[in-house]
Amino acid sequence: MLFFDSLILPPFYLEAFVRKDALPLGTFSKYTWHITNILQVKQILDTPEMPLEITRSFIQNRDGTYELFKCPKVEVESIAETYGRIEKQPVLRPLELKTFLKVGNTSPDQKEPTPFIIEWIPDILPQSKIGELRIKFEYGHHRNGHVAEYQEQRPPLDQPLELAPLTTITFP
Repeated sequence: MLFFDSLILPPFYLEAFVRKDALPLGTFSKYTWHITNILQVKQILDTPEMPLEITRSFIQNRDGTYELFKCPKVEVESIAETYGRIEKQPVLRPLELKTFLKVGNTSPDQKEPTPFIIEWIPDILPQSKIGELRIKFEYGHHRNGHVAEYQEQRPPLDQPLELAPLTTITFP
């Protein structure tokens, strides 16, 4: 638990369980954290090499694919000064889909906070000192600032998915 010892985490649940459905079989200890504060999730997963992006914006192309959208930096003040306007004007954005990590209360009518769950089984392979880490989370979508019910365009499960060999595959 060396990694988790260096973090300030909320209280955890400790559970002993018997694993019968996957290898290795046996009795193990599992630590579970239910984190309901997005800032704590960011503190845990953020690194200088790879910062955690809580939200990401995408633009939907005409063919139904999505492309990562990076908002260009626009100096609104300098434009306003050039044209003699004092009030700030909002930056125009294309139609965008924003995907965000759902942690805590993400809507006003929500009764229970949505947890970001970390499960850690430190002694899964004790001789090689390897553990098992599971992370469970939910995400949501906003389309142009409004909650969007995102519908995935997937083929039905009863039909085989035909893939062309050795080509780039674009997922919606």
